[in-house]
Amino acid sequence: MKNKTALKGGTYSIVLTTIVLAILVVVNIFAQALPSSVTQYDISSTKLYSITSNTKVVVNALKEDVTIYWVVQNGKEDDVIEKLLDKYDTLSDHIKIKKKNPDIYPTFTQKYTSDEVANNSLIVECGDRNRYIAYSDIYVTSGSAYSGYSGTTSFDGEGAITSAIDYVVNSE
Repeated sequence: MKNKTALKGGTYSIVLTTIVLAILVVVNIFAQALPSSVTQYDISSTKLYSITSNTKVVVNALKEDVTIYWVVQNGKEDDVIEKLLDKYDTLSDHIKIKKKNPDIYPTFTQKYTSDEVANNSLIVECGDRNRYIAYSDIYVTSGSAYSGYSGTTSFDGEGAITSAIDYVVNSE
């Protein structure tokens, strides 16, 4: 009789544990399917991962499709740029992000610029208008000639991308 009660309690515990684990797996799968704009919050002091209202106004006004080409080699993606591009991608159905690996497409950028294109540079295109955004325009380093090698680096990815989008969609 004692063994039967222990067996019932043990079976009950195993079944309950299995049900709880199954629920946790389903919740985890659901959470991973959510877009990063819902699951990630920007707690940085400079709001590095947030989109400003100015960008939202420009993007929400889009009536034409805009393609942002991300010129980057596989495995050398800048995480900050990747998160920013994900935010633009989720803001509008008119924005498409396409990676272009310069090892696979070595002449791709020649259509847009004669400059040597660094990894993690961007090209924004709408119709026959385009704008090249160099990596050095995304991470801006400032300093004086007198300061030697010291300087500060600031991130202006959102400003550069929003400005380029505004340029390619407006003919003025």
